[in-house]
Amino acid sequence: LRPYFSYAQVLEGAFFAATQSYGVTFVERQDLPAWHPSVQAFEVKDRNNRFLALLYVDPYQRSFKHPGAW
Repeated sequence: LRPYFSYAQVLEGAFFAATQSYGVTFVERQDLPAWHPSVQAFEVKDRNNRFLALLYVDPYQRSFKHPGAW
């Protein structure tokens, strides 16, 4: 199933669902610091384009990360 559920497609689908359900949008911020080059940062905005939060996405396994879904 991996070809049908690539990381990029799953992330796009999750953001689409959040936008449709809650009206929030996600804007990638490549200018923000992160603890690893593969980590992506997104600015989350509400329906009125007001800042709500920063979301850091770090989906890849590394030796220093603890396993689990938290």
